[in-house]
Amino acid sequence: MFSGRKAIFAVVGASLTAGCGAAPLARTADRTTTQSGVDAVLASATSGSPTRTFVLDNVSLTVTTAYLPAVAFVAAVPGDTTQMASASQPTPYRELSVTAVAAGTRAASEKALPLSSPGGDAAYRAGLHGVRSAQGASFSAGPVAYLFGQAVQGELSVVSLALHAKGLWPTAVVEWVAELGGRQWIVRAAEELSGDPTSQRMQEQRLAQSVRGLSISATGAERPTTVGQVSAGVDTSITDGGVFLAGRAQSSPGATLAAAGTGYVVGTDNGSGRVRLATANQVPMPSWWKGSQCDDAYHFAASGVHTAAIGPAWMGLVPCGPPHPDTGVGFGGGGALEFECVELSMRWLYQEYGQNTYPANGSEVVANYPGKRLQKVSNGSGSAPAPGDVMSFGATSTNGHTAVVTDVHFSDATKGDGTVIVLAENAGGNGYASQNMVGWVVQAGIPITGWLHDPTDPQGYWLTGSDGGIFPYGFAAGYGTLGNLRLNQPIVGMAATPDGSGNWLVAADGGIFPFGSAGGYGSTGAIHLNKPIVGMAATPDGRGYWLVASDGGIFPFGNAGGYGSTGGIHLNQPIVGMTGTPDGRGYWLVASDGGIFPFGDAAGYGSTGGIHLNQPIVGMAATHDGGGYWLVARDGGMFPFGPAAAGYGSAAGVATAAVVGIAATADGRGYWVVSKDGNVYPYGDARDYGGAKSIRLSSPIVGIASFG
Repeated sequence: MFSGRKAIFAVVGASLTAGCGAAPLARTADRTTTQSGVDAVLASATSGSPTRTFVLDNVSLTVTTAYLPAVAFVAAVPGDTTQMASASQPTPYRELSVTAVAAGTRAASEKALPLSSPGGDAAYRAGLHGVRSAQGASFSAGPVAYLFGQAVQGELSVVSLALHAKGLWPTAVVEWVAELGGRQWIVRAAEELSGDPTSQRMQEQRLAQSVRGLSISATGAERPTTVGQVSAGVDTSITDGGVFLAGRAQSSPGATLAAAGTGYVVGTDNGSGRVRLATANQVPMPSWWKGSQCDDAYHFAASGVHTAAIGPAWMGLVPCGPPHPDTGVGFGGGGALEFECVELSMRWLYQEYGQNTYPANGSEVVANYPGKRLQKVSNGSGSAPAPGDVMSFGATSTNGHTAVVTDVHFSDATKGDGTVIVLAENAGGNGYASQNMVGWVVQAGIPITGWLHDPTDPQGYWLTGSDGGIFPYGFAAGYGTLGNLRLNQPIVGMAATPDGSGNWLVAADGGIFPFGSAGGYGSTGAIHLNKPIVGMAATPDGRGYWLVASDGGIFPFGNAGGYGSTGGIHLNQPIVGMTGTPDGRGYWLVASDGGIFPFGDAAGYGSTGGIHLNQPIVGMAATHDGGGYWLVARDGGMFPFGPAAAGYGSAAGVATAAVVGIAATADGRGYWVVSKDGNVYPYGDARDYGGAKSIRLSSPIVGIASFG
């Protein structure tokens, strides 16, 4: 029976009545109502209302309603374990959704409901009522909807739900259940409530009035369900962890965004003008699996069912299945059910971020997060998710869904349009799913509420052209550019402060141009040089730098020490670059034939000085611990030296133009190679943050500098 509130409407539709406490839960219309009477009411209620058509679980649906939170419905792909379509907006939250549950199945997002079965409508209505009651809802008789030719009365509940990333929000939810084509159909309209109790009551009434007379018709209901069919899922060749940004286009006060709107965007961290985001690490096989992939030995012993990977791993995170029967497993001070969607997200949170497991359905993984390291970000808040983030879906469903973000790729970074790839268990296919992002809103059949985001350990890089144009990528901010300044000599290189808060450009005459927090400690701009400057390197704390000339002459400024040079040595080939040691007490110089000249505490691990090269060496980068370095040739050929420098890949035969530089990742387990046309080639754990290949450059790219 209805309880807790009086019915909003004493009379709903023509002769259909639903007084407070006078009707069974969400009952259908009075059986004495004739079909012609229903048709007449339907025509009257929906006259002039928008109509939307889409396909869900092999059935073509037409929805006619005055309540349409979004322009179009986003529907699940065939084979998904939750066949749901929704039109929703995240802020303020509004949703209209349709869920199809085939006989003998249970939607993954509706685990609190029984298996669908012929005549199971009453059980579904009771189940929904029980869920809302357990959530502390108050109830009213809802308006009538016309579902597949039947007049179906809904139930309106007011309940607190995790509509956004942080906390619970008062929500009005109207739910209807109908049966067609061997499926139970759950239809929901939901809206976030705000203001005082009187205002909220008025909003409830407006919602009920807006959905009054909602109708859904169907064709092809006899077609078989797609749930359980073999689905390839998303092409995992694109799930390389690539991401182009983490926030809206902003910059620090007084700074200029170079090339704004040309394929990258810069975000902020508490107004600092910097984007911050963790780079996901490769996680090992979970220790509690005891060497058995997907915990197969344990799962089989407990349930008699074998488990296996349903798709390829991402950063060591393996999606496993099947999800049934649920088998509890302990880890992280708690546990999870193998292999439901929550298990994958909790496993990732525990292994990647050290977060112990905590109570949550899929829809609550973000809102219930008890830790302090990760930020709770609401969908539609003006930023994009990033690889390693954990998402929650389906705030209004009984259980919801959760997934781990593996990729973010932009089609228009200035508008916030692109594609987000996620990995999940108990979702269908190979575990990977592709979702559109439009205007910074990530869209899915099950509405997304938000994600957990790591704000630490940012990485990124800048490219520079010979005219001083600067192009930031990843989490590098735009602090300025020389693109419109007339230079005495062209720019030949750049360096960055260790924390990424600034950078320097250096010209062939040694002129120094600092940006952001980078200090100007001196230059050779007014000094007569025997040979032109060809590169620079910053000290570890960013309070100094070295310039190097093509004859190996060294010019230290700030707190940079002078440890030696090749200025007085006859060189077989000119010096083309340098890099400093981790403690700043030494540096390496490299010549175009790959000859290495170590000074200070820099160790010599080898060179290509005695090797015949197809193309000359153009740059070098060192590992984070100084235990090795890489040399890169103009054709992209890579030459690693030292025990810490692994060969992660080469741009030889791949580069679209002459290679001009290399920069290492923060942990030394990868590097970026850049060609003069602005293409960037990531290797190892280097993220694909993008490049300037699609930009019409006014001068060739001559260098790259990274931070992190």
